[in-house]
Formats: sequence, structure tokens, C-alpha cells
Amino acid sequence: MSVAALALSCGAGVRPDCAAVAAAGSGQPAPHSARSEHPAPNSAAASPCESKSTTLAIEACVGQELEALETDLDNAIKELDRALRSRDSTDAVSALMSSQADWVKFRDSHCSLPTLIAGGGSLRGVDSTFCRRGLTAQRLEQIRVLRQGIVE
Repeated sequence: MSVAALALSCGAGVRPDCAAVAAAGSGQPAPHSARSEHPAPNSAAASPCESKSTTLAIEACVGQELEALETDLDNAIKELDRALRSRDSTDAVSALMSSQADWVKFRDSHCSLPTLIAGGGSLRGVDSTFCRRGLTAQRLEQIRVLRQGIVE
């Protein structure tokens, strides 16, 4: 992966190996085990996917984490939607649905950039999946914060 592609995905806070970006840009060696030093967003420890030894195993593992996060996000949005509807906040419900649709478009578009910049390679799918996993975890936290702000 190019330094530019890595920097792009690190700028979004979605890559676990972002310490390598600073090293690559400064001419210094990357810190030892950069991936394990940066846990996935909203997790107490590094992803179990970090220890996988093949690209296919990493991609499958991160894909499973992404699916679980997407399920959690869908449930959180449904819960927020119910809370908003119980308050007769139709404008807020519309805004939530619109912002979520826009967010999905943003996430998918943004996460295609590291792959396009890198121009291929065996990690291109992993890069995109790491990106989508990270942004989905961030969005889940944002939706949870919004839900906590509603007093019933």
C-alpha cells in the first residue's frame, strides 16, 4: 500500500496500523508491531483479526466484525427511530433516515479510495474492509450518543 493510501485511511481513524504512516512520512522505521498497538475503534483490545496470518483469513475475520457492527448499527438506528417516533419527532426521523443513507454512501465511497490509490495488490479488499469496519464503529457510537440524549 502506498504511503498516500495509508495516510488517507489513517486520516479517517480507521486503520489499526496508522503508526506506520508517521514513520513512513518521516523516514523513520515503523514502530514494532504497529497493528497491535492500535485497537479497532470502540474496542478494549486489538481485533482478533490482527493475529491472522493470511490475507484471506484477515479479510474473512474483519468481514465478520464488520457484519456484526452493521447489525449493531441497524439495531441502534431502529432504537433511535422508535424513540424519536414516540416523541412525534417526524422531522428528526426523516433527518435520521436521510443522514444514514448519506453516511452509507460516504463510507463506501471514502473506503474505496485507499484501494484505488494503492492500485491493487492482495490487501486491497482488506484495506477497504478495515476502513468500513472503522467508520461503522464510529457511526455506531454516534448513533448511541444521539439515543442517550433523548429523555423519555
